Amino acid sequence: MPELPEVETIRRQLFKEVVGKKIKSVEIKLPKMVYFDGRRSDVKNFKKNLEGARVNKANRAAKILIIELSNGYTLLIHLKLTGQLIYRAKNGETKRGGNPRTKRAEPRLGKSLAGLLFVSQSLCSWTNREQSSYNEPPWPKPNVSVPNKWTHAIIHFTDGSKLYFNDLRQFGYLKLIETKKIGEQKELKKLGPEPLDKNFTAEKFSKMLKKRAKAKIKPLLLDQNFISGIGNIYADESLFYAGILPTRPAGKLKPEEIKKLHQGIKTILQKSIAQGGTSSDTYVTLTGQKGGYEKYLKVYGWEGEKCKRGRHTTTAPLSLFAGCDGIIKRIKLSSRSAHFCPKCQI
Repeated sequence: MPELPEVETIRRQLFKEVVGKKIKSVEIKLPKMVYFDGRRSDVKNFKKNLEGARVNKANRAAKILIIELSNGYTLLIHLKLTGQLIYRAKNGETKRGGNPRTKRAEPRLGKSLAGLLFVSQSLCSWTNREQSSYNEPPWPKPNVSVPNKWTHAIIHFTDGSKLYFNDLRQFGYLKLIETKKIGEQKELKKLGPEPLDKNFTAEKFSKMLKKRAKAKIKPLLLDQNFISGIGNIYADESLFYAGILPTRPAGKLKPEEIKKLHQGIKTILQKSIAQGGTSSDTYVTLTGQKGGYEKYLKVYGWEGEKCKRGRHTTTAPLSLFAGCDGIIKRIKLSSRSAHFCPKCQI
């Protein structure tokens, strides 16, 4: 499932490519994928209230895209396990999105939408200094042909460009709701804090962990009501960064471990965003390209391989830790997989 970095990458690309555009028409090929005002498969009203509207904002909460329209409606898009959004310009060419060196600066969003849109100012507002601090990721050529048999919705804009919604396993959705009702949406109102928000401090994180002292740390990081946007990949990588076993109870973590884990979460999420996310499965960026962070993964997907802590390769940066010759293990934990090194994670 696309996690915070992947969805944030797409959000930034949507801001660049579709904000300000007017929707001309909408094609729905699989009615069960859309909702209007809570009613599933209400294609007639879904299309009626999308067509003619202009895209005002592209926001995000956790793993959910929030597209605010000019007519008092908002489109929620959740990619779930295998969803994709693919943008094509009028002439069919793919413009490279997600490039932090764009000269266009986004407005500072902060908390909005009844306080439920947990989007960090530092994450969403690119200043010239922040833009220059990231290297442009090695974008490959577009590799997703659209439309295809997994394309379930197409949004046509008046300038001739198109936005395609694909979903292999059909778990994702597009929900159109009145903007004033966004605070009533169950998938938004119980979300935990955004890990990249400036208010998510090590002190706050420590207090949160104390309230869930008996919970094992890996499943706790996956709980969207506890903290938003972290999934299997970045939970594994953050725990490795901090040298913490995924099975440790949250209440047993030492203050220095909590601080290290907090630092790891923020550092890894930011680095992944800078690389366009991780394409470990079906995820691609808005332009059909794979994310570039997979080569930086230290434990996720490395079961049976030697621990990468302290080992320098041509594709990954030098770790902050001393060398380790442990072997990466994969276990089942609360019905999810967990990857870790049993030697250097304690």
